[in-house]
Amino acid sequence: MLVEYLKKNNVEVKHLCFPNRTTPIGNIISKYLKMESTSSNETIHLLFSANRWESMSEIRNLLIEGTWVVCDRYAYSGVAYSSGALNLSKKWCINPDEGLIKPDLVFYLNVPPNYAKNRSEYGDEIYEKIEVQKKIYETYEHFSKEDYWINIDGTKRIDVKSENKYIKNGNTFTYINIYIYIYIYIYIYICTLCFYTTYALTRHLFVDSLINLLYTTCYTENINPLQP
Repeated sequence: MLVEYLKKNNVEVKHLCFPNRTTPIGNIISKYLKMESTSSNETIHLLFSANRWESMSEIRNLLIEGTWVVCDRYAYSGVAYSSGALNLSKKWCINPDEGLIKPDLVFYLNVPPNYAKNRSEYGDEIYEKIEVQKKIYETYEHFSKEDYWINIDGTKRIDVKSENKYIKNGNTFTYINIYIYIYIYIYIYICTLCFYTTYALTRHLFVDSLINLLYTTCYTENINPLQP
């Protein structure tokens, strides 16, 4: 829905989904989610993280080119599921994802577990149990307090146009960051230029003073400085 809206407004956008099940790591994750794997909880969490790291080069290049990147789930989902459903330490779950590109905005579709269970095909995967979903939901609620999270009631009809103000704010936030970097770069450049200019002038004055001193000394002692 969001991706379609951006495209209609002539915004270059790339839609990514996590986990990406098309990669070798994603294939292992897919088997786990379908309860076809017996890997340990820690192993699975690290695989989820590695699956995100696989896409970092692509995401970075897209952002450099000016393309918007919209991710269906990201690192927060990994922490929510592993700490909420698997009872792993939240701090431990966060560590493998440190260094991932931070999103400008997170749209949190707030759907309580009692609504989610009515979704078609609910229960086909390992995490789709009401008790597990309640723990995951609590972790998401904790994350949603961050100022760059937009909490949207997922039980109601979503109008992308009504959320457009957040998209604009996110875009403005990004451009402000860019302008700050430009100003810092210009400031450093000017300071460096002033330093070298001052250094050159000081050095020039020093050399002139030294030459005058030598000529004065040579004249007094009747010695030609150009002779060996």
